[in-house]
Amino acid sequence: MKKKLMAPGPVPISPNVLNSLSRPIVHHRTPEFQETLKRSWLGLKEVFQSETQPVLIVPGTGSAAMEAALINTLSPGDEVLCLVNGKFGQRWRDMANNFGLNAHQLNFEWGQPVNTVIVEQFLADHPQVKAVLCQAVETSTGTLNPIEQLGPAIKKSHPQALFLVDGITAMGVTPLSMKTPGVDIIVAGSQKAFMLPTGMSFICFSNLAWEKNKTSKLPKYYFDLYEEKVSNEKKQTRFSSLVTHITALEQVLKLYTGPFLCRRILYSQDSSFAFRKAITTMGLSLFSQAPAPSLTAVKVPDSVDGLQLRSDIEQKFHITLMGGQDHLKGKIIRIGHMGYIFKNDYCQTLTAIKEALQLQGYEIKSSLFEQALKEFKIDMGSDYDEYFNH
Repeated sequence: MKKKLMAPGPVPISPNVLNSLSRPIVHHRTPEFQETLKRSWLGLKEVFQSETQPVLIVPGTGSAAMEAALINTLSPGDEVLCLVNGKFGQRWRDMANNFGLNAHQLNFEWGQPVNTVIVEQFLADHPQVKAVLCQAVETSTGTLNPIEQLGPAIKKSHPQALFLVDGITAMGVTPLSMKTPGVDIIVAGSQKAFMLPTGMSFICFSNLAWEKNKTSKLPKYYFDLYEEKVSNEKKQTRFSSLVTHITALEQVLKLYTGPFLCRRILYSQDSSFAFRKAITTMGLSLFSQAPAPSLTAVKVPDSVDGLQLRSDIEQKFHITLMGGQDHLKGKIIRIGHMGYIFKNDYCQTLTAIKEALQLQGYEIKSSLFEQALKEFKIDMGSDYDEYFNH
C-alpha cells in the first residue's frame, strides 16, 4: 500500500512537479537554463513580495539559508537576540554561538507565541543588539509568532538592528513577506509550501541588510551572498546549479503567481482550521496556544504511548506524521497542511488517529467522530484541485 505523507515537511509533491523532476538534465551554463533561472528568480520575487531586492537560491536545506543570513550580515562579537519558543529557535541560537556572536536568549514556553512586550523590555536594556532572530512559525510546536508586531517593536528602539525571520514553514502559507513591517531577512525552504524535495533554500535581504553585508566580518566562501548576487546579475549561479530542483521550481511558481498565492494561503488556512476543529470535536486537545496554518500539533492523551501511536499510524495505516522533539517526544503528534494534500487525505488521517488510539484502549465515541468528519468536509470548503484548477 502506498504511504501517505502528512508531515510538516517534506510534503507531498504534485504529479506535474514529479514529471518536471524526471526531465533530462541540461547544463547549468547554457542559455536554456539561464532562461529557467530568470523565470524562477522573477517568480520568487513575487512570492516574497520583494520589489527591489532579489531572492537568492541557496544550495542546501533551510538551515543553510539561516546560516547564510548570519554570516553575511554580522561580525564576531556582535550582540544578537534569539527568541526561542521551540527547537528551531534553539538552532539559530546554536549557530550564533558557533560563529562567535554574543547571543542573548529570551525563552518562551513551548506552544506559546513570543511575547512582544517582553522583547521590547529586553531591547530597552540592551542598546547594542545588532540583530533579532525569530521563527515565523516554530515548526516543533506548530506555533505562529507575531512577526507583524515584533518588527515595528524592534525598529522603534533599534532602527538599525536587523530582524531575521525564519520563514521556512511560513512562506506561501501565511501572509509573511518582505513587505511585513520591520522584516530585513526572510529565509525559506524547498520542502515545505514550495512542494519540492529537500535540498534548496531561498533568502531575501532588505536594503538595510545589504548595507550591513558591506561591513560583515564573519568568514564566508560558499555562502557568500554578495558574490552569489553578482553571479545572478550575470544570469547564472556562482557555483554549479541545482538544475533539477530549479527546473521543478519553475513549475511550482506557476501556482504562486497572480491570484494563486492568495489561494494557496487561503487553502492552508481553511484546511488547518477545519482539521483543528475536527480534532477538538473528537475530544482531543491542541498543543499550541497560537496555532499556525502550516501544521497542527495535537496532544497525545496521558494514557497513550505517543511513540507507539505514531508507529501504529505509520505501520498499520501507512500515514507518516511527525512527533514531538526533546521534552515533547511522545507527547504530541504533528500533521502538516502544506503540499499536494486533498480532503480525503485529511479524512484518512483523522480515521487513522482514531483507530490507532483505539489500539491502546483510548476510545473516541463514534458519534463524535462522525460529527467531526461531517463538519470537517464542510469547514474545509473546496478541495485542492478546486482552488487551483479554475
